[in-house]
Amino acid sequence: MMIMVMVMVMVMVVVVVVVAVVAAAAAAMAMAMAMAMAMAMAMMMMMMILMMMMMMMMMIKLLNDNDSRIISICLQSINVAFLGCERFTDVLSSFKLAGTMLGEILSAFEFMDCSSMHLVESKLGLHNPINKWPFYVLIETFGSNSSHDEEKMSLFLEKVISDNTARDGTLATDLTKIKAVWALRERIAEALMFCGTVYKYDLSLPLPKMYELVLHMRERLVDMQVTNVVGYGHLGDGNLHLNITTPDHSDEVLNEIEPYVFEWTAKHHGSISAEHGLGFKKANYIHFSKSPSSVALMKEIKGLLDPKGIMNPYKVLPH
Repeated sequence: MMIMVMVMVMVMVVVVVVVAVVAAAAAAMAMAMAMAMAMAMAMMMMMMILMMMMMMMMMIKLLNDNDSRIISICLQSINVAFLGCERFTDVLSSFKLAGTMLGEILSAFEFMDCSSMHLVESKLGLHNPINKWPFYVLIETFGSNSSHDEEKMSLFLEKVISDNTARDGTLATDLTKIKAVWALRERIAEALMFCGTVYKYDLSLPLPKMYELVLHMRERLVDMQVTNVVGYGHLGDGNLHLNITTPDHSDEVLNEIEPYVFEWTAKHHGSISAEHGLGFKKANYIHFSKSPSSVALMKEIKGLLDPKGIMNPYKVLPH
């Protein structure tokens, strides 16, 4: 009897050991398969990422080669009009009309003055596609239906020209011409670098007051060693880029500009900083745009989130 019990116990032990071994082997196989599958998936993802990077590089090359086919795939429909205006009020009227007639496809509305145009022509050798005018307007539309967008742009241009809101203009629809027109506006800052020291101001103002500041600063600095006072910017958000140049740096000129330009902006309900932020150069002038209580609250929030002052130090808040 005892022998039978011992035999049964030994059989049970063997069965348990065999089951354990089989289970361990199965687990090991499952883990190995899982690892193999994971490695296979990782390799597939890497191959997909490499393929996407290669496709992006090909697209960039095509864009750099001015291949309009890739643009037509990505953008579907893009039109750029460049207009000449007699007065800044005509610029504002064009902007209002563009908002009404172009609506959902209007993607950019920029303006530049004749001084800005003279700089890109004389310093960079760029070509003005229309006659000389006191002001220029760049209008871009962006959509998905080329025939619909071109019809809306054509009706808009017919209206502004017939009303004498714009006195001259051209329309660019292919990539080469579009880039050439945009260069007139985007390379103004580059042209200014050839004029010596540049005093740059990125301001936000009510639209009727935007160019008034440029005219006012020309009068204020007329007897000083100032070579240029130019204005250009984005009408969509009331953003004026005021740029003043002198052959060399002049503390006298700088003291005539600052803080006067900030005081004038605040007086006319504008902001001393628009798209480029306050940074550290304008931090101590924040009170021209924000009340003392607002600045105090901002300091309290900054202290809670960044008690050691190591996040973006010396910027935005006065120091």
